Amino acid sequence: MASSPTLLWLHTAAGVSVDTAAQFVCLAGVYIAFYAALGFGGGLAFAALWLLQVSLVAVGQGFLSW
Repeated sequence: MASSPTLLWLHTAAGVSVDTAAQFVCLAGVYIAFYAALGFGGGLAFAALWLLQVSLVAVGQGFLSW
């Protein structure tokens, strides 16, 4: 697990596995990006997308690197 702050630390509180939590984070990003592309949410949507992206990068560093 990552030593940087990440939303995926909350997987135990949610009662799901890390894989399921990562899938939920990805799906939430898709929905937020869709609504942001339609013009809803403004800066809050992009802040949420940034938080989701940072969370995934913190956990997936070894997998996402070359």
